[in-house]
Amino acid sequence: MAEQVFYEIARWRLDEQLDQIRELNSRLTGAFTGATALLVLFGVLQDLGPVSSSGTAIGLASAAVGVYVALLLTALVGYRIDLVGGPALSGLGTFEQTEDDARRSVTITILESVAANEPLVQRKSQIVFATLTLWALDALLLLATSLTATN
Repeated sequence: MAEQVFYEIARWRLDEQLDQIRELNSRLTGAFTGATALLVLFGVLQDLGPVSSSGTAIGLASAAVGVYVALLLTALVGYRIDLVGGPALSGLGTFEQTEDDARRSVTITILESVAANEPLVQRKSQIVFATLTLWALDALLLLATSLTATN
């Protein structure tokens, strides 16, 4: 009975980590999509004549493009972080094990995966925060470019 409880807790924790990663991937996708749409809308809606005549506006627009590239690279790094999955069938032992022994082996393997995933989830969270910060900075730079170009 105790093996069943430990197994359920370990499996629940691994599922929680996978849900966290799905949420973080969703945020990365949203930030990248939003930043791309923002840059495209700025290019379409902004009259680029006043931007090209103002050195400050050119500098701000260049910085915004640079921040967008940094955002792109950060998002790609974030996507590449994958969790250690559940137990592989090859590492679970033999088929001659009792059900309790097999469950114990699976539980240990899942707990090892969960422990290995903790720093990966933390790192991915930090990358998502950096990506969202770059998105906000990009929006501010585009806004400053627009305001500078109209004066």
